Amino acid sequence: MHAATKAKERAARFRPAVLGTVLLLFGAAWTWLIQGGASPGAINSPALQALCGDWADGAAAGNQSERSSNDTREGSTSSGSSGDDAAGPSGMRHIYVVGCGHSGTSLLKRTIGNLPGLDCRPKETWLYEHLGGKPDTLKQRLLLWDKQAAERNFTGWVEKTPRHINYLDRIFRLDTKARVVLVVRDGRDVAASLKQRGSPWADCMGRWVKDNSAALPFLDHPRLLTVKFEEFFDPAHVLGVLRQLAEFVGMPATGVERMLLALQPPTALLTADEQCVAYDNEEQKLDDLSSSYLQHLAASSMVGSNSGGSKGREPDPRDHKRRRSWQSSQPWGPQRSVWKERLSTEEQGDIAANGEMQALLRRFGYIA
Repeated sequence: MHAATKAKERAARFRPAVLGTVLLLFGAAWTWLIQGGASPGAINSPALQALCGDWADGAAAGNQSERSSNDTREGSTSSGSSGDDAAGPSGMRHIYVVGCGHSGTSLLKRTIGNLPGLDCRPKETWLYEHLGGKPDTLKQRLLLWDKQAAERNFTGWVEKTPRHINYLDRIFRLDTKARVVLVVRDGRDVAASLKQRGSPWADCMGRWVKDNSAALPFLDHPRLLTVKFEEFFDPAHVLGVLRQLAEFVGMPATGVERMLLALQPPTALLTADEQCVAYDNEEQKLDDLSSSYLQHLAASSMVGSNSGGSKGREPDPRDHKRRRSWQSSQPWGPQRSVWKERLSTEEQGDIAANGEMQALLRRFGYIA
């Protein structure tokens, strides 16, 4: 059964009680944390406990972490809600998530798609590679996506094809409503991840260099926002990232609790190379994410704090499509750098000797 159908049935069963319960939980956790009265077990999910704790600290300290964004991000965000390049006369917002593969693009797309008002395209489309040379056909496809989103009362959509990072000029030229979220991750961790999936070692380094080099001319573009993997998956910075994303994509004003829900996976396990659910409407989305939060909370409590409430059996790392859908079905959680553990001394030496990779690592602030 399709994930959206499962979500709809589950939401219908739990709708009367779930949303109110979730908001009460959020409100209570937030109040306790700010007042310093929460016990370590107040929120059983390690990720959510850390997340709420840092949010409380941020609120008390004036949200200092939100003001640590880089110059590129500030420039992009400041232009996010004005001019002809915003939603356009139709009111539709076009959000593209790009980045080198294995940089967290799937989880970021899911999160953006979970924000209010946005429809999420579940699969990669390769639109600008397949139809980039046929602008009239491409624009008809965009109009179709607009129509599909509008029919479900959404005011925009988010699409993710990592290799669109190589077609940024086409995106900005052919879609005047385009907003691009570029995800950047430490190339050493990307190389380690690609190696784990079975890619040849030289390709692991070369792909990161090629893709991120293609983005360099556009880093200061007013319709591009750069998000670092390490900040998105860091409890101390994720709130700032969420708020920057919300402003950049033109999301209506909302509370912290609703932003937290955007980090949640759907209740159903995603399949068939999907990375998010195309919900029927905003109400179904909110109900499903609220149910997911309670599901996550209960699973974490039952199976132990170290599991985080994972869903389904983890596929083989070499089964890329199934693994990507599985990863997109899991709760948000802090991620740490692992390249020192996964790469041999020889491989680390190869990276240190790769001048192009070193230059890019320095450009994105990963080495001095």
